[in-house]
Amino acid sequence: ALIVSCCGCFNGRTLGVISMSCDNEATRGFGPLMPGHLKVDFGDAEAVEKIFKEKGDRIAAFILEPIQGEAG
Repeated sequence: ALIVSCCGCFNGRTLGVISMSCDNEATRGFGPLMPGHLKVDFGDAEAVEKIFKEKGDRIAAFILEPIQGEAG
């Protein structure tokens, strides 16, 4: 299964959500990061549509932070 998440979001500091981060500063020193994460830019509907068309049969979750707090 795959998890799709948006870059620019902050979901916490556990290894699972750190693996979803696009922020190199947040991931530095953590690892190995968990596999199975796909990342798209926040607000890029075309990228989300493309990922779901290409890998939708394997996607188990789509996580986004609608209010960009810490990251935006």
